Amino acid sequence: MNAIYPTRRAVAAVALGMPVALLLALATPGLWFVGTAWSVAVLILLAVDTGLGMRNLRLTVDADLPETLGVGRSVLARFVISFPSAAPPSLEVELEGNGRLSIAPRRQMLPVEGPVASARFQLDPLRRGEGLLENVWLRWTGPLGLAHIQHKHRMGRKL
Repeated sequence: MNAIYPTRRAVAAVALGMPVALLLALATPGLWFVGTAWSVAVLILLAVDTGLGMRNLRLTVDADLPETLGVGRSVLARFVISFPSAAPPSLEVELEGNGRLSIAPRRQMLPVEGPVASARFQLDPLRRGEGLLENVWLRWTGPLGLAHIQHKHRMGRKL
Protein backbone atom coordinates (compact mmCIF):
# COMPACT_ATOMS: atom_id res chain seq x y z
CA MET A 1 0.00 0.00 0.00
CA ASN A 2 1.31 3.40 -0.94
CA ALA A 3 0.09 6.88 -0.10
CA ILE A 4 1.14 10.23 -1.47
CA TYR A 5 0.36 13.56 0.13
CA PRO A 6 1.79 17.10 0.09
CA THR A 7 4.41 18.26 2.55
CA ARG A 8 4.17 21.47 4.55
CA ARG A 9 6.46 23.05 1.98
CA ALA A 10 3.93 22.36 -0.82
CA VAL A 11 1.02 23.73 1.20
CA ALA A 12 3.03 26.83 2.14
CA ALA A 13 4.00 27.39 -1.51
CA VAL A 14 0.35 27.34 -2.62
CA ALA A 15 -0.69 29.55 0.31
CA LEU A 16 2.10 32.04 -0.42
CA GLY A 17 0.71 32.64 -3.89
CA MET A 18 -2.71 33.70 -2.61
CA PRO A 19 -1.87 37.07 -0.99
CA VAL A 20 0.54 37.93 -3.82
CA ALA A 21 -2.19 37.22 -6.38
CA LEU A 22 -4.69 39.30 -4.40
CA LEU A 23 -2.33 42.27 -4.22
CA LEU A 24 -1.54 42.00 -7.93
CA ALA A 25 -5.24 41.78 -8.80
CA LEU A 26 -6.00 44.87 -6.70
CA ALA A 27 -3.08 46.84 -8.12
CA THR A 28 -3.45 45.65 -11.72
CA PRO A 29 -6.76 43.87 -12.40
CA GLY A 30 -5.40 42.43 -15.64
CA LEU A 31 -3.00 40.24 -13.63
CA TRP A 32 -5.70 38.33 -11.71
CA PHE A 33 -4.63 35.05 -13.36
CA VAL A 34 -1.15 35.10 -11.74
CA GLY A 35 -2.47 33.49 -8.55
CA THR A 36 -4.07 30.66 -10.50
CA ALA A 37 -0.91 30.20 -12.57
CA TRP A 38 1.16 30.08 -9.36
CA SER A 39 -1.05 27.37 -7.84
CA VAL A 40 -1.02 25.34 -11.06
CA ALA A 41 2.78 25.64 -11.22
CA VAL A 42 3.10 24.34 -7.66
CA LEU A 43 0.74 21.44 -8.46
CA ILE A 44 2.82 20.57 -11.54
CA LEU A 45 5.99 20.62 -9.43
CA LEU A 46 4.21 18.45 -6.86
CA ALA A 47 3.37 15.91 -9.59
CA VAL A 48 6.98 15.93 -10.83
CA ASP A 49 8.27 15.49 -7.28
CA THR A 50 5.86 12.59 -6.74
CA GLY A 51 7.01 10.91 -9.93
CA LEU A 52 10.67 11.26 -9.00
CA GLY A 53 10.04 10.02 -5.45
CA MET A 54 8.00 7.03 -6.63
CA ARG A 55 11.05 5.57 -8.37
CA ASN A 56 12.06 4.29 -4.93
CA LEU A 57 9.06 1.97 -4.56
CA ARG A 58 11.10 -0.96 -5.83
CA LEU A 59 13.01 -0.91 -2.55
CA THR A 60 13.86 -4.05 -0.59
CA VAL A 61 13.64 -4.59 3.16
CA ASP A 62 15.86 -7.26 4.70
CA ALA A 63 15.28 -8.16 8.34
CA ASP A 64 17.69 -9.80 10.75
CA LEU A 65 15.31 -11.25 13.34
CA PRO A 66 15.59 -14.03 15.90
CA GLU A 67 13.38 -17.10 15.56
CA THR A 68 12.41 -17.12 19.24
CA LEU A 69 12.17 -14.59 22.04
CA GLY A 70 11.98 -15.02 25.78
CA VAL A 71 9.83 -12.99 28.13
CA GLY A 72 12.04 -10.53 29.98
CA ARG A 73 14.82 -10.74 27.38
CA SER A 74 15.30 -7.88 24.95
CA VAL A 75 16.47 -8.55 21.42
CA LEU A 76 17.78 -6.16 18.80
CA ALA A 77 16.11 -6.43 15.38
CA ARG A 78 17.95 -4.94 12.41
CA PHE A 79 16.36 -3.86 9.15
CA VAL A 80 18.28 -2.89 6.01
CA ILE A 81 16.35 -0.87 3.44
CA SER A 82 17.95 -0.81 -0.02
CA PHE A 83 16.89 1.54 -2.79
CA PRO A 84 17.36 0.62 -6.46
CA SER A 85 18.14 4.15 -7.61
CA ALA A 86 18.41 7.75 -6.42
CA ALA A 87 17.71 7.12 -2.75
CA PRO A 88 16.19 9.92 -0.68
CA PRO A 89 18.55 11.70 1.75
CA SER A 90 16.51 10.58 4.76
CA LEU A 91 13.88 8.02 5.59
CA GLU A 92 11.31 7.69 8.35
CA VAL A 93 10.81 4.10 9.52
CA GLU A 94 8.15 2.71 11.84
CA LEU A 95 7.79 -0.90 12.92
CA GLU A 96 4.29 -2.21 13.62
CA GLY A 97 3.74 -5.26 15.80
CA ASN A 98 0.97 -6.91 17.77
CA GLY A 99 0.25 -6.45 21.49
CA ARG A 100 2.67 -9.18 22.59
CA LEU A 101 5.75 -7.12 21.68
CA SER A 102 7.05 -3.81 22.91
CA ILE A 103 8.98 -2.04 20.16
CA ALA A 104 11.43 0.78 20.87
CA PRO A 105 11.79 3.23 19.34
CA ARG A 106 8.48 2.98 17.59
CA ARG A 107 9.49 5.42 14.83
CA GLN A 108 12.85 6.79 13.77
CA MET A 109 14.30 9.13 11.18
CA LEU A 110 17.34 7.72 9.42
CA PRO A 111 19.96 9.11 7.08
CA VAL A 112 20.31 7.14 3.85
CA GLU A 113 23.94 6.41 3.09
CA GLY A 114 24.36 5.60 -0.57
CA PRO A 115 21.45 3.38 -1.55
CA VAL A 116 21.02 1.86 1.94
CA ALA A 117 19.47 2.79 5.29
CA SER A 118 19.76 0.69 8.42
CA ALA A 119 17.25 0.69 11.29
CA ARG A 120 17.48 -1.01 14.67
CA PHE A 121 14.57 -1.71 16.98
CA GLN A 122 14.58 -3.23 20.44
CA LEU A 123 11.96 -5.95 20.82
CA ASP A 124 10.70 -6.89 24.29
CA PRO A 125 8.18 -9.73 24.62
CA LEU A 126 5.43 -8.66 27.01
CA ARG A 127 3.90 -12.10 27.53
CA ARG A 128 4.04 -15.62 26.18
CA GLY A 129 2.66 -16.49 22.78
CA GLU A 130 3.36 -15.51 19.21
CA GLY A 131 4.62 -12.01 18.72
CA LEU A 132 3.90 -10.67 15.27
CA LEU A 133 5.82 -8.04 13.34
CA GLU A 134 3.12 -6.96 10.96
CA ASN A 135 4.44 -4.08 8.83
CA VAL A 136 7.38 -1.78 8.30
CA TRP A 137 6.11 1.68 7.38
CA LEU A 138 8.48 3.84 5.33
CA ARG A 139 8.11 7.51 4.45
CA TRP A 140 10.33 9.83 2.47
CA THR A 141 9.99 13.02 0.45
CA GLY A 142 10.60 13.54 -3.22
CA PRO A 143 13.75 15.40 -4.30
CA LEU A 144 11.95 18.76 -4.34
CA GLY A 145 10.53 18.23 -0.86
CA LEU A 146 6.94 18.80 -1.99
CA ALA A 147 5.52 15.26 -1.77
CA HIS A 148 5.57 12.65 1.00
CA ILE A 149 5.65 9.09 -0.29
CA GLN A 150 4.50 6.53 2.26
CA HIS A 151 5.03 2.81 1.69
CA LYS A 152 3.81 -0.14 3.76
CA HIS A 153 6.06 -3.18 3.56
CA ARG A 154 4.19 -6.25 4.77
CA MET A 155 6.27 -8.41 7.13
CA GLY A 156 3.84 -10.90 8.65
CA ARG A 157 6.71 -12.39 10.65
CA LYS A 158 5.86 -14.46 13.74
CA LEU A 159 8.32 -14.65 16.61
